[in-house]
Amino acid sequence: MEVYELLTPNEQITFIAKDDKVAMACCLVLGGGQCGCQKIDTEGKVITIPSLTVFNKNASEDIEKFLGETLAKYFEKNEQDMADCFFTFAYSTVMNRHLFDIGLKNCINEKAELDYRTKHEAKKRKSVAKWVSTAWSYGNALRNKIKMEQVAKG
Repeated sequence: MEVYELLTPNEQITFIAKDDKVAMACCLVLGGGQCGCQKIDTEGKVITIPSLTVFNKNASEDIEKFLGETLAKYFEKNEQDMADCFFTFAYSTVMNRHLFDIGLKNCINEKAELDYRTKHEAKKRKSVAKWVSTAWSYGNALRNKIKMEQVAKG
């Protein structure tokens, strides 16, 4: 698991993903190709994940090359990893990311977690765009889909 930065104007947002492919797929879904993401490797080098595709005439081909398949196929095969990633989005920098994670870990039940997330969104969001709460909504939708599919299978 690695910490990534979502690159958007006026916001400092981080998230955690299993790998670069999950990070890219989540950014593409969340931002529709209009936001980028990056990580800093162990040597301090910034690595850009090719998720800002709005100006890329070959976006579909580049996405497929990076993921090894179409975004739709990748999404279908990696729903759980993407749901987990979406729930990690937070208004934070890489340096203070641990503060959000500690607060979340201290939640004793689902209501406490919802209250914590709601306060975090209200206090930290600076722009009209609701990147973080939208990511959480996507994560919730994916988790519900996965649960319903498990119920249907019996």
